[in-house]
Amino acid sequence: MGDPATLQSFIEWSIANYPARHYALVLWDHGSGWRERNAPTSMKAICFDDQAGDSLTMTEVRSALNAANATTGETLDIIGFDACLMQMVEVVYQVMGSADRPLVDIAVGSEETEPGDGWDYAATLTALTGNPAMTPAALATQIVNDYISSYDPTWDITQSAAQLNLVDELATVIDSFAQAMTSATGDWGAIGTARSQAQEYYYDYYIDLYHFAQLVNQDTSISQAVRDAASSVMTAVSNAVIAEGHTSSVANSHGLSIYYPETATDYFSDYETSLLFT
Repeated sequence: MGDPATLQSFIEWSIANYPARHYALVLWDHGSGWRERNAPTSMKAICFDDQAGDSLTMTEVRSALNAANATTGETLDIIGFDACLMQMVEVVYQVMGSADRPLVDIAVGSEETEPGDGWDYAATLTALTGNPAMTPAALATQIVNDYISSYDPTWDITQSAAQLNLVDELATVIDSFAQAMTSATGDWGAIGTARSQAQEYYYDYYIDLYHFAQLVNQDTSISQAVRDAASSVMTAVSNAVIAEGHTSSVANSHGLSIYYPETATDYFSDYETSLLFT
């Protein structure tokens, strides 16, 4: 499963043999967010092939989606990541496609790790068979709600759905926010404090984007330009995330994480070369 050609072939075969008004693709297995092939084995994107020792990087997932789209002419209504740590800006940006040629409309996944049982397919498919005319957004919301309901509320559980045609605008305001913070050298200490207080996940360099922006926006010691840029990020996240759920132990989750290491040790240079987002 670590070969993108296998994924492409599966998508094309499914659409050819089971034509439908709506299409959803769910990728299941281990997940690690955006990390690419040269990362350690434990941190290699998604769909780890235990026999071949391979995995699908986000570049490969996009390549398979792009090729299948070119062959079939179909945009996937939903891509689901039933895997750990995949619902992050860098990942959804990689699979969304472009305004004139969208690859996927909605992404569903978790900011945090997922328990081994994964999604509650029985509950979701029961709801779908009971209402086969439900919209993709309604199905995505159903997946989120069923997943959250299926686990012990004391566990670290997150799940969300993002509307990908709004992610490009989110990326634009993130860039403006980053530039504002970089320029405001006098605010770096306060920004660092906000970063240290932001909701973190299993890899502590993955943080909730909205919560970090919210902490910056609420700190009156930070310059107004930076706080305004943070507010724009909060608005864009709220617009893009159409369904979100979490347990109380990860209470400051809002649906999309971002890679933001606090130390040089946790900075991976391939971040700048392996992603469309960067």
